[in-house]
Amino acid sequence: ISYTAGAGPSVTIDLTVTDANGCSSSCQEIVTVTPCITVNLEIPGLIGDVGEGQHVADREVQFDITTCPGTLDSRTSTVAFARTGGNGTATVVLTGVNAAAAWLSVVEGHTLRRTVAVDLSGDNSDTVSVSLLSGDLQTQTVPQDDLVDIVDFSILASRFMTPVSECVSGDPEDCEYGADVTGDGDQDTADFTAMQINFFQQGDDVHECVVFTAPGKPAGLTPTTTELTQVASMPLGSQRLSGRGSITTQELTAMGARLSTADLNLDGVVDSRDIRAFAQRRGMTLLPSFESKLRSLEGSASAQPGRFNTR
Repeated sequence: ISYTAGAGPSVTIDLTVTDANGCSSSCQEIVTVTPCITVNLEIPGLIGDVGEGQHVADREVQFDITTCPGTLDSRTSTVAFARTGGNGTATVVLTGVNAAAAWLSVVEGHTLRRTVAVDLSGDNSDTVSVSLLSGDLQTQTVPQDDLVDIVDFSILASRFMTPVSECVSGDPEDCEYGADVTGDGDQDTADFTAMQINFFQQGDDVHECVVFTAPGKPAGLTPTTTELTQVASMPLGSQRLSGRGSITTQELTAMGARLSTADLNLDGVVDSRDIRAFAQRRGMTLLPSFESKLRSLEGSASAQPGRFNTR
């Protein structure tokens, strides 16, 4: 039995069943439809090697729904992306959402996190659009850090011109690990171009709830353990450290043995000089915007070896 309700959250269904002998029985059921969020996803550059409208890749996408002051509903779904122009696009409907949800945060294994406000107060639903920027990579030993920086370059450089091989099942383009941001199953020039575009971009916070520090616990209010934990684990943007442009091979080796191969000039540090050498050896021209970032980096005192994000 399927019934499409109107705009209200609840509908009353009267059901009568009659058998072949004419005997019947009736019942009444009140069904409350929980809120939902329709998410229109876009990942620029996720086009694989397919034509317009065709399937590109199935990617694991994490959706974090926050009800302020910080109760988190985290979900992960396998999302099928299709090519729309120069982007990979998909639509996901999140059902059973708390009616008080205020923020939706989305991240995929090759992208920065993006957060948007949601409002379910009107008709029990909301539709939002989220564009995910590629370049924040991960491996089985290196987690994402909400930055596109020298660590991500090291991941790409150490795997350059190889197919994705870190997932034991599924197609290479579906793997959440590695540097295939374009979704063609390989880690190559197209992925380096995408990384140049977003280099030094930073992801959003999981939510933008206002966190108040009260002088004492108000009478009658006892936050749950989940609420306290989630608020404490989500730093606001002002508390984040910016990415820096260099990292020692010693630290890269501790993260994963392959990463240190990104030190092309063998000086013990992966930095802008290795990026330039990487492009020169492969006959690639750096994008003007990326060239400008490298020049600023080389002239900045912040370009010192060492890990640059403590989250």
